[in-house]
Amino acid sequence: MKPEFIWEKEQILVFLDQADRLLEITINGDNPEEVVDRMAAIITMFPSSSNAVASAKWWREHQYKIEYKQVYERYVRAEQPDHSRTFVSASILKDYINARVGEWSSIVSRAERQNAAITHSLDALRSILSHLKEERKISNYSTAL
Repeated sequence: MKPEFIWEKEQILVFLDQADRLLEITINGDNPEEVVDRMAAIITMFPSSSNAVASAKWWREHQYKIEYKQVYERYVRAEQPDHSRTFVSASILKDYINARVGEWSSIVSRAERQNAAITHSLDALRSILSHLKEERKISNYSTAL
């Protein structure tokens, strides 16, 4: 049973697309107001970004369990005409199941990269803002002399 806080696939993808569009917008790094506005917009994405990652991971694991059960029933429990069991190595089963949940793995990867991009963008914007503050201080000192 899916917990209510887990997003559906479409919600995850919509958020990731929105985050992509926001992060692709270029700003004037010499304008402190633009830097602060961008920081404010990105900060609001943090909770959703974490939820997108958690939801994508939940769905990947959920789908993995479904695929595992199907594979187990189909291959491992299947009897051959001579009443012997089918043998499939664990690594082959794992690779097969991972291939079956590949779409979710790519969504997880994208969500994690998006989360990292949000974090790194905020760090970069903080550095730019700090640099602009220092420049302003230096400019104020030089005009005061």
